Amino acid sequence: MRSPTQKPFAALALLLAALALLDSCVSPPTANPTPDSALPSSALAQPVRPSTPEETRTRALAEASALLKSGRYDEAIAGLRKLVASEPDSPETQGLLAAALVSAGRYPEARSAVDAIIAARPGDPAPLVLAADIARFQGNEKDRATLLEKAAATAPGDAAVLVAWGQYWSDRKTWSNAEASFRKATLAAPANPDAFHGLGLALFRLSRFRESEAALDRALELEPENAYSWSDRSRTRYQEGKSAEAEADIDKAIALAPQAAWFRIDRARLRIDANRLAEAETDLDAAVSNAPDNFLARLYRAAVYEKTGREALAMADYDQVVAIQPDYWYAFESAGSCAFRLGDFAAAAPRFQKAFERAPTHYEYAILATISMMRQGGMAKGRAFAASLAPKIDREKYASSWLILRLLQDQNDLTSELEIAIQNEKRLDAKAASLFWLGEYWIIKGRGELGMKYLAAAADLHRESAFEYGLIGSELARFAKAGSRG
Repeated sequence: MRSPTQKPFAALALLLAALALLDSCVSPPTANPTPDSALPSSALAQPVRPSTPEETRTRALAEASALLKSGRYDEAIAGLRKLVASEPDSPETQGLLAAALVSAGRYPEARSAVDAIIAARPGDPAPLVLAADIARFQGNEKDRATLLEKAAATAPGDAAVLVAWGQYWSDRKTWSNAEASFRKATLAAPANPDAFHGLGLALFRLSRFRESEAALDRALELEPENAYSWSDRSRTRYQEGKSAEAEADIDKAIALAPQAAWFRIDRARLRIDANRLAEAETDLDAAVSNAPDNFLARLYRAAVYEKTGREALAMADYDQVVAIQPDYWYAFESAGSCAFRLGDFAAAAPRFQKAFERAPTHYEYAILATISMMRQGGMAKGRAFAASLAPKIDREKYASSWLILRLLQDQNDLTSELEIAIQNEKRLDAKAASLFWLGEYWIIKGRGELGMKYLAAAADLHRESAFEYGLIGSELARFAKAGSRG
């Protein structure tokens, strides 16, 4: 699974490209340098030879590379600016500066640097592609397309241009176009790993998993240290039913990039599917530690906590999910359910209310909020809340919801109409939910034994797809425990 936005990955790719180019510009050190202590004193006394311009350049590039690798972008950029000033006619150095600026998120400055290269070398597609990447990061898709069109007009068969077009179509989820662009890139440059990687991803999205695996095989042959290629081949192998091979691939990705939260999440998902929950939890703990704002890491960890009966921990993670990703309102339902199972009705009520606010036709949330208010002793508050909702419901479409809200509001024990509606209900999920609600009504009224009969009837339907089903077990256990105490 990937982040809703791919910007961090593309920025990282640019950074890696910059580092590779920097490293290729830096001469390797002497394999076995002679230690000073082994030199004759006459040699030590000789004056130091001034560095040549090429040696100065090599040293500056080595320093910039080390700074970029350690995340000290501003210092690296300052050094590269000095280098650009000393050799203003070098587009390679200017390109390195632009890539470093992109990695630091300084997009306007990066674009200015690239525009200078474009002006100096109008026939070169490379700076146009880099400018298109910057436009992508800035969310300017119109400018991005214009730049790619210029690059294609300049060099229609250039592999880097074709790869950039493939990414453009991938971002739009137009997978057939993406496949076509990446495939052309593989033909134009059979040794280009990005072309095969992109092709593998497009084929994955088209559910052509065998072809996807073959493309990613080639990407890994060309670039075996690319953690993302290992991760993506893991996903396509899993879809082919090759679980062991898929896990071996994601193991390799994690070994190459141990701090990458996404790889840990992907391996945790494999382990959850295999019911290896303790191992999955270890991965998710690491993912949360490495990326505290990654909501999916917390979402999956909350699910593991739920599966292992640790409702309080699960609720805390679900609360963090909506704090990080407010649009993921389903977490309110999950957090409310955890609180309900714990018997913490004061915590359940506001979470179900928030879920209802985000999904105002899901009356089950409103009903559970009302029930939770009443179970915590807020009878008047619950009745008022139910009264505010009942007049707004379409009685024809949501008959059972309207009936239970009226029953909760009036507290008159007139359940016959609801009983008939339950008997006539053909949808088993809706029938089970209504039985659960009616059981909760009788618990609120102090008639626990009658309430448990309705809950047991709901449980007997085994409608695991209805989220109320997950609340029944804890209610039956509470009642049994209370009964055992006399």
